[in-house]
Amino acid sequence: MGSCQVNLPHNLDLILENADDQSLKDKARDKLIDELHAGVFLNNKKQKFWVDKITGANSFELHATDLSIDWGQDISHWRWSSMKDTNGDQMEMAVLVSVWWLGVKNKFPTKMLTPGASYEISVVLMMEKYCEGFKNNPVKLKLVLPNQDPIERTEDLSSISKEKWTEIRLGEFVTSCNTPVDMEISMYEHNRTWKQGLVVNKIIIRPVIWKEISGQRNWDGLLSPLKNDLRKRIIDCGKSVDFIYRSIDEKGLPRHTEKDLFHLLSEVSPTEDNPSAESLYEVIKYIYAWVDVAAKADWLLPDKSTWIGYVAKTTLIGKKVLGRADILICWRGTVFKGEWERNFAFTQTRAVEVFPNSAHAFVHQGFYSLYTSSKTDPPYTESARVQVRDAVKALLDEYKNEPAVSITITGHSLGAALATLNAADIVSNQYNMRTGSNACLVTAIVFASPVVGNYGFHLEFKKLQNLHLLHIKHNDDVITKIPFYNFTSVGKELLIHTTLSTYESNKKLPLPEAFKKVHNLKNYIRELEGRKARRDDLYLAAKKHDDGSWELYEVPIPDAPST
Repeated sequence: MGSCQVNLPHNLDLILENADDQSLKDKARDKLIDELHAGVFLNNKKQKFWVDKITGANSFELHATDLSIDWGQDISHWRWSSMKDTNGDQMEMAVLVSVWWLGVKNKFPTKMLTPGASYEISVVLMMEKYCEGFKNNPVKLKLVLPNQDPIERTEDLSSISKEKWTEIRLGEFVTSCNTPVDMEISMYEHNRTWKQGLVVNKIIIRPVIWKEISGQRNWDGLLSPLKNDLRKRIIDCGKSVDFIYRSIDEKGLPRHTEKDLFHLLSEVSPTEDNPSAESLYEVIKYIYAWVDVAAKADWLLPDKSTWIGYVAKTTLIGKKVLGRADILICWRGTVFKGEWERNFAFTQTRAVEVFPNSAHAFVHQGFYSLYTSSKTDPPYTESARVQVRDAVKALLDEYKNEPAVSITITGHSLGAALATLNAADIVSNQYNMRTGSNACLVTAIVFASPVVGNYGFHLEFKKLQNLHLLHIKHNDDVITKIPFYNFTSVGKELLIHTTLSTYESNKKLPLPEAFKKVHNLKNYIRELEGRKARRDDLYLAAKKHDDGSWELYEVPIPDAPST
């Protein structure tokens, strides 16, 4: 895991010594894996252990009976009640009757966790209908690891929903490769105010899944076969870009306000348990680009300002589903003739705004112009680059107290190229830094991208920490192969192929013309959605018979060449 050399699951034999079902110890690991993914109880249901499907890392729930609770065995202060927890398991819960000194803690050995893995800790609680003593008395949550600064946060329990389990994230840490230690997790409040009505469920210790989905380990093991959580995240990014195509008018302006973009174009009614892409975010700023065509083309294609994208932030549902606060930046592809002129401006120019200290990073002049050009007359005088930069700075300041923050940048076609420049710019110039905190992870998920820069740009891009790019590329999409000379791609590729999902959507067209439709963003989304219900290792091929008819058949995708 990470840079550590370990066998997964780590320390499995030691963990299963405490399994409630002792027959698990005698099963071969390949026969045991489904049970480990589902979870097994340890120490008479005091703990639950499972192996995360995405990371392979060990995960634990420490139930209330495994916690050290001050006055926990005194029935005048605490009582124990059997309830269903968040997994539907019937468990013993600690219900606060009356205390003024609140103290709950657990010491847990990190040798039971996977070395070199990123973990998050959460506490699951509930407030009864009748509770008191917590208003103006926030509880403190604390994680202490030897030789590290403690991680602390405060939480106003009086504001959480009544009679409903609430998961409160404490923070994140990375396990050591070499020296396992004991960590202490605690929750306390010692003001002399009598408190009642708190129900303690469990502490959760699990790998930080969102970082894996966001490419922290360059999507290692997630692409072939494509993991469902990542597939859904990619589809959500594609749909977020598609909102721009659906709203832009013939003048290059949005038909809807920022507030209404998602609401009016939404095709589903999201719920907290089944959220849609648009329910995760709210748009806070539209981004406009200045299309500054070459002087020789001004007479035919006048310069113009056009809506090119938006910046959004996570809603409350979004924070819960994604596991952190996220800033989403979306860029659309080519719509107008002036943008096509910029697409064909293949001359390279130095990316001085993106990599100010590199003399060798050169990029496509047309893409760079759309990203950095500004104009003198209002209302949109600043470049798209500056508009995004200022919005990101403001949101990072708003998120300064959030335990985890990320930046996701996505785009299609021309927008994919702009997203690539934008992602490199944010990390290279440290616009992803929060005051008093570490740099935010920046992830670019781009669709059908042309190649953006030269080999010097590729090298500079590759050096950047906290930046990961996944390019969803269709095997038959010629746009992803241009410009053909002196340009080098960046990031990781997810190659998709034409299947019946694409063909069926264009079955009224002649087959060759249908295959040309693969560059369309909706086709990309359709192919990815189709993977949920079909094999990932097949693609659609065709041959033409002498009578002019076509025969369709699906064949295995060839293995990717080793690199």
